[in-house]
Amino acid sequence: MRVNRRPHNGSIVEFICGGGESLFVYPGALSEFDIRVKYQQNGSRERTPKHIHWVVDVLLKKQASPQITNQLLEYLLDMWNNIQPIVSETERQSLILNSIDLADRFRELNCYGFYSTEFLMALAELLMRQEKTNRRDAYMFQRVLDRLRNSVDLFQIISAASYNGR
Repeated sequence: MRVNRRPHNGSIVEFICGGGESLFVYPGALSEFDIRVKYQQNGSRERTPKHIHWVVDVLLKKQASPQITNQLLEYLLDMWNNIQPIVSETERQSLILNSIDLADRFRELNCYGFYSTEFLMALAELLMRQEKTNRRDAYMFQRVLDRLRNSVDLFQIISAASYNGR
């Protein structure tokens, strides 16, 4: 993964994945140090990722390779438990992803689904940072990971990923 600290589109930082995906981080508006994440895949327009996009891809990977996908989910749950919110403008401007070096560990999963593991791990880390920055008691992403790892009920998994606050 390459990091571009001077992206052309006004974002704070761009993370360029080996699979042709780019993640852009913009200042958000929900809290003082909120971030807004967008992505682009193979030259498409920038899109705002939803949890459900991420979940569908993980489900495809899990169908093909449950053991390795569960290892990925365990890694991400551990990340969730240890990730810290963004607490300063300096930290937001110099955002670093911890998951970058570990994507090779799950490379086999790149054969399944639509997204590379590098992209999924980077996106997951950004979404976790975003949630924890906006609410220290956040739990949605953790719930999604738990359901993906433990549930065989598609309704529960999709419900956790598409929660809309009602």
